[in-house]
Amino acid sequence: MPTRTKDYYQQLTRLCVPLLKHTCRITATPPTLVYHTEITSLQRFGNRIGWKIRALQGKLLSLARLIKALFTFDGGLDYLAWKLERHSGVHVDIPEKVRRYPLIFIWGLFWDLYQRGVFR
Repeated sequence: MPTRTKDYYQQLTRLCVPLLKHTCRITATPPTLVYHTEITSLQRFGNRIGWKIRALQGKLLSLARLIKALFTFDGGLDYLAWKLERHSGVHVDIPEKVRRYPLIFIWGLFWDLYQRGVFR
């Protein structure tokens, strides 16, 4: 990847500012080109809500990927436990009832792991 210089980023910013004018008011203070934005409190609130929804969506998608992995691989439960342990550092022990009937009992295991802080 090529090294980016200060001039490159200043030029890129000058090109991008007009694209953002419809969402907020942006002003540049010459000669140093310090940019200031004016965002309404309603926009800030909407952005906060939007990011919270996006975070929840990300968690649900991660959960869906884990469940898919459970049924995609032979030994999917062991893969799932390894993956969770690797990312969280918390030991995951899979009870025998979950191994026999994963669709029924995995939810209780997920809840227990959530309470132990495995899912962030």
